[in-house]
Amino acid sequence: MNPVKIKIVFLFLFVFLQPQLLFSQKTVLTLHCGDNFENCDTVSIEDYNAKDQILYRIKFAEPKSSIEYLYTKEQVLYKKVHRNADGIIQKTNNIYSDSSGSWHTDSLIHVSGKVLYVFKRKPTEMPNNYMIEWFFKRDPNPSSRQIIQYDESGKELSNSTCYSADNCVTYVFYYNGDQKIRSELWAMDGPNSQPIQKEIEEFVYENGTQPTYSIRFAEPAHSVGARFKYVLLDKPIQKK
Repeated sequence: MNPVKIKIVFLFLFVFLQPQLLFSQKTVLTLHCGDNFENCDTVSIEDYNAKDQILYRIKFAEPKSSIEYLYTKEQVLYKKVHRNADGIIQKTNNIYSDSSGSWHTDSLIHVSGKVLYVFKRKPTEMPNNYMIEWFFKRDPNPSSRQIIQYDESGKELSNSTCYSADNCVTYVFYYNGDQKIRSELWAMDGPNSQPIQKEIEEFVYENGTQPTYSIRFAEPAHSVGARFKYVLLDKPIQKK
């Protein structure tokens, strides 16, 4: 990765997210690479605390942006702050949880105070399954529904979003212990359509639970669509 780009990234962190850096325990750079995982560009940078909770994410795709994650003293996420490339707040997520720390309502608010989306989450009849209903602005009827399934340890097994009865997108995840080794993207679009596999992403680990790189394949041709490298900086960035 270009050292100049790294310096620019860290300058952004110190200017806009300096208080959060005090709690940083590791930083992960995601790089989009060419053949042989060379000639890489930065996709995102993420910082995590000691409980492996994300503190911020900076996205480098245009328009560049960042998300800061704020937690209560009980380590429950209660707000996400979205900023543009200049560090100016654009919108926030206000997240409401029950006494166990499980969230049930997430309101996406524009900086003007206008409600953009409200997400309501509730358990289904199946164990470790949750339904999330998306309400656009103040519409009383949900515009989309999402079903997320977890295993007993809390790992996400599948994530399905339906925008209508016959327009759905589903991600399926596979694990080896705590390592996510594969994800699949399935989609259906149109009356009476059947799910069609669109993408496969395979993850490779060299040490621990942080992947070293991944390859995304376009299906059904199984052609390489993208290559990603993950650089782990396991020491916190020190405030100067």
